[in-house]
Amino acid sequence: MQHNLVMTIDTNISKDAELKDYAKGQCEATARFLPGFEYIDEKEKSHPLGVQIYEITYKYKPTDELTLFQKQWYMFIDKKAYIFTATFNKKTLNTIAEEVTEIIGSLKVIKED
Repeated sequence: MQHNLVMTIDTNISKDAELKDYAKGQCEATARFLPGFEYIDEKEKSHPLGVQIYEITYKYKPTDELTLFQKQWYMFIDKKAYIFTATFNKKTLNTIAEEVTEIIGSLKVIKED
């Protein structure tokens, strides 16, 4: 299995958006397109930059023989939503997911002038 980490930046968020509501809404939209989607966990965390992170973990079955696990991390920085999505199998969800969380924790945003 090949692992990946994808970062998406959404510049079209409402100035009144709440992180948890935004994250859950985005994940619910994703769930409609993934076969066998099942939520596993949701939690709020703090990023070293001092911003809140909303983390969602779920699994889905693209085929009868394969179950994939994904974690998504959402954060708002400078009126933008940063969304990270990483894909794991059952073993790597328990082994390298924490390393991926540390990679996301090392994010430094350079402000545009």
